[in-house]
Amino acid sequence: MRRIVAILAAAGILLAGCGGTAATAQPARTVLNLGMPKPLSLDSITAMDASSIDILAQVEQGLVTLNAQGVPQPGIAAKWSTANGGKVYTFDLRAAKWSNGDPVTAQDFVYGWEQTLDPCNQSPNASALAPIAGASSLLSIQCTSKAKGAAQVAAADKALGIKAVSPTELQVTLATPTWYWLAELAGPAYYPLDASAVGKWGISHYGDSLQHLLFDGPFTVTTWQPSTETVLSKNQGYWDASTVRLTQVHLYFGGNTGATNVDAYSNGTLDGIVPFVPNAFVHQYQGKPEFYSVVGNIVTFLMANTTDPVLKDVYIRRALSEALDRQSLMGIEGANAAPATAFTPPSVDYAPNRTFGALIGNVLSPAAQAAQAKADLQKGLKQLGLTKLPALSVLIPNQGATGNIVGPLNAFWSRTLGITVSTDAVSPAKYVQDLGTKKYQLAYLTWQGNYNDPKTFLDLFTPGSQNELSPWTNKAFTADMQQAQTAATLAARGADLAAAEKEMLSRMPVIPLSWPRKNWVLRPYVHGYVEYAQGNVDFSLGLVSMT
Repeated sequence: MRRIVAILAAAGILLAGCGGTAATAQPARTVLNLGMPKPLSLDSITAMDASSIDILAQVEQGLVTLNAQGVPQPGIAAKWSTANGGKVYTFDLRAAKWSNGDPVTAQDFVYGWEQTLDPCNQSPNASALAPIAGASSLLSIQCTSKAKGAAQVAAADKALGIKAVSPTELQVTLATPTWYWLAELAGPAYYPLDASAVGKWGISHYGDSLQHLLFDGPFTVTTWQPSTETVLSKNQGYWDASTVRLTQVHLYFGGNTGATNVDAYSNGTLDGIVPFVPNAFVHQYQGKPEFYSVVGNIVTFLMANTTDPVLKDVYIRRALSEALDRQSLMGIEGANAAPATAFTPPSVDYAPNRTFGALIGNVLSPAAQAAQAKADLQKGLKQLGLTKLPALSVLIPNQGATGNIVGPLNAFWSRTLGITVSTDAVSPAKYVQDLGTKKYQLAYLTWQGNYNDPKTFLDLFTPGSQNELSPWTNKAFTADMQQAQTAATLAARGADLAAAEKEMLSRMPVIPLSWPRKNWVLRPYVHGYVEYAQGNVDFSLGLVSMT
């Protein structure tokens, strides 16, 4: 379930979270105090929520980093070259060290990537490595037990296109040239692991405490209290430490509504609230110098369980979608949100500087189509042999303001279709579990792309993908997705992906609602903070200063 980052954060489980006790002293000029949603883990293999991944981005580093414009820059790799039409990359590593003094080696990258791909480690990030030659074999293995799967995984590892040529040279072979792959190397799936240290601990212990963590990034974690606060301290052994201006970053978490951090920001305790200001409080800051708002590669939607006896019918799903006035939902979906007239956000690129929105256009109407909804409802009922639509429910997390959306949805469904849909509010843990086991009828989600390409959204519906969330299958959609993998040009690939999305939307296994923006606040004296469209934040680029 890659990027439940967004399911958890933007949908409400983590978006609203800020509790614990905030600092009372004014921040020193090299100490940054921020409010943000509560993280779940510092295990880079299994982390899947936005806050955890944002924190990891400050303390771990892969082969590349991203500059303020999201363009890959040298990280642990000092330089690289390509061959064979962009299929083979060779990375020359710099003299970097882990926080225990061990050198960061090419073998650490091989080991880390193999652990992410190992099906028994159940990494939600594994599909990010899919472009690598041989990775598809590992992604297709079902782990019944570590012992039984070991031989199969070991054999697949031998065919994997990753090779430590020397301690400072890493060679990677891709299955096919992938235009966005280099930028993906900045993400958690591609972080190295200290093979020596983690091997001694055992991979099952990695990330379960500060004693089982090592850092090769600009900061180290010196305090880890995931329910209340985390403190990051400058990593003096970092290869580029001289450019990191901050000595510490204090991160404060907390309650469901976000009011705790809003109060702390208002009284001067916090320097900012990132990466989202809860929607209920955005109006307080709009138009002020400290308010920032950018387009995010994010979509909110209802997932339909197409194995459900009622929702298996395409006309019922279409009727539920057509009855909604998406434009009127925007105040609830988030400040500055746009009604989703397709699934993949239009700002996502399918090739360098070519937006997917230009290919897709407006497939869905932002306004309600009541007459069509009523007609499709009758078609669906007839096919199901029913005279009335049975009770339906929407699965939501019981934290945050997510439940606010169900009332407005019901207003449209009741008025147009004559039905009332109940709310199935469950704990965050059960919410994620029920999504995975398909124990829902409709589920409210938010998905944030983890790289700048439509595939990170369409893989939710692609059988065998690590991102697959939907039980829906469709031969035409799958064929278009497969064809996109081998397309001769980026233009042809974009056309295949667009055809896949249009086919998916014609069948409505999902009901898109909105394309939210990302809104945050920072004091005017904080400079250089970076917020990427894909979701990661970065205050470790050496750009952040407080003057």
